[in-house]
Amino acid sequence: MIKGNHVYTLNYKLKTIQQKYENDNLIVVKASPNYRINENKKIHEYKMIESVNDVLRIFQTTEDEKQIINLISKDDKLTEMLYELIDSGYEPFIKYQAGKLTHINLKLGKIMFMMKTQQLVPDSLDGMCSVSSETVYNNMNQAMTLFYTQVF
Repeated sequence: MIKGNHVYTLNYKLKTIQQKYENDNLIVVKASPNYRINENKKIHEYKMIESVNDVLRIFQTTEDEKQIINLISKDDKLTEMLYELIDSGYEPFIKYQAGKLTHINLKLGKIMFMMKTQQLVPDSLDGMCSVSSETVYNNMNQAMTLFYTQVF
């Protein structure tokens, strides 16, 4: 045991400091064989945007019906997009994973815009990727989704 800068050896009456259990079978670890795997995972198409003005342009050109539009920001500048939205007076729903911003959701009229990070595994701290082409990102996303469905 260490207290302050002094080390004390514990060799006297060790049974008195031992943790006691009423029943030794109390701690049991169980694993379930029931795993939920989403086999019907849908591959989404993403539109790439550079600023909040692109969101407004998409909103003005789409029909006024209930729909979800998936977006990614060019060069993965999601934090800049958040501050642009806040500066323009809109406070969107945000989601953090692994200490970083991964999703921004906003609703304009009946249209829900879902912006996400370009990271294919958003809760991972390594393997950062950033692309500046919508086609390249959609191809990467499709390959990653197909890989996950084939592994499991």
